This record gives sequence, structure tokens and C-alpha cells, in this order.
Amino acid sequence: PYLVGYEYHKNLYIAKVTDTLPPAIEETMKAFIPVLKRLDYRGALSTEEKIVNKNKHYFLDFCARLPSPLSALYQEYILNWPDVVYKIGKKQEVRLDIKHKYVGALPLKSLHGENHWLKLDVDKKDRDHIKFRTVTQNNGKYYAVKGPIDPIVIIYGGNTVDEVLNGLKKYAEKANAYGLDKDSIY
Repeated sequence: PYLVGYEYHKNLYIAKVTDTLPPAIEETMKAFIPVLKRLDYRGALSTEEKIVNKNKHYFLDFCARLPSPLSALYQEYILNWPDVVYKIGKKQEVRLDIKHKYVGALPLKSLHGENHWLKLDVDKKDRDHIKFRTVTQNNGKYYAVKGPIDPIVIIYGGNTVDEVLNGLKKYAEKANAYGLDKDSIY
């Protein structure tokens, strides 16, 4: 299956799990097949496109890496993630076993955290939905390393887009750090 989704302003990402690609994206993927085969490429692949309508689209970006922030949810929601990584590396067939019909990722940033270490206050029971990036631990407390990277990514999966959006909002409200911008959840 594929994760086909929408990214809103380099922030919220919602994806549908599907076995078929929209025609515009399928056209793009088919164009890359010869070059990917020639390179024996077996890594992650993410593209960005502006879809105008069923027949018109603009290819924007080819990302030969795990998509961010979406990949923060792979370890939780791709149930066979270790096998996927191993088997792709060994040129073996593998099918993704994805837990939900829809998944979402919402990065949260702190302007304060760009120039300061940032203490992250997150309940341990919520850690399967609140993921850390560029983080260290000291005396049982988590701290985001100062810099421009969003220190927290909220992830959620469900059977409907509304369920995912509500789950992202719920866990974003539970994440705490000085200056954490939660305006995007609304």
C-alpha cells in the first residue's frame, strides 16, 4: 500500500492508506521507474505535487528519503517496519502492514527552542502519540537540543480523517514545552 496525503503549509500531514495511486501521482511514479531501476534504488521515496484536477498536476519535489514529519509514525503504525527495512535492503519482497486507514503527523515548534535547550514535559503514557526529535535525556527528563528542528511530532491513526484530526488535537494539547506553538492544531 501507499500513503497518499496532503501536507498543509509544511505542517499538518494527513495520509490515506491505499493500494492505488491517484492517476497524476501514478504518472509521476511511472516516469521515475527506469532511473530508479538503473540506480538499484531501494530506499524511501516521497514526492510533492500540486494536484490541480484529475488531469492536471505539477511535480514539485522528489525526496529520496523518509518523508518528514510523516515518518515519525512509521515505527508505530507500520506493524512490520523492521521487516520492511530489512527485506528492502536484501531485495526481498515485502508488503507494508499498516495499522490504520488514515494517519496523520503534526510537528510542533518552539521559537524559544531555536536558541535554547527546551525541557519537554510529556506524560510517559502519551509517548506512543507524542514523538521527540533531536532530544536528549538527563535525570529522567527530556530536553530538545536547541535548533530549528520541531522538537515534537504528534502522530495519530484512525478510520476517518476526522478521527485522526481529533486525535492529533488531543495529543497536541497534552504536549508541553516553553514557547510550544500549538496554534496550528486549530
